[in-house]
Amino acid sequence: MITNQNAHEVEVHKFSAFASDLGLKPGEWPASMQTTLGNNMPLTVHHMEVRDEDLVWVDYRQMFGCILVRVFND
Repeated sequence: MITNQNAHEVEVHKFSAFASDLGLKPGEWPASMQTTLGNNMPLTVHHMEVRDEDLVWVDYRQMFGCILVRVFND
């Protein structure tokens, strides 16, 4: 679950977190994740950034809301 304890607001409505801080295992990128941010609706994959065949980050956007969380692959 993504909360204000494991994600940090970097701009209004935009947060960042590290996959390991969210308890994700290597290579684990769920299609949606629960959150207590914003309207409490789940976050779903919006964009995956791949560079040189390595996944750099995954952007999760909140359904019916304005929250975006960028989860960095660490």
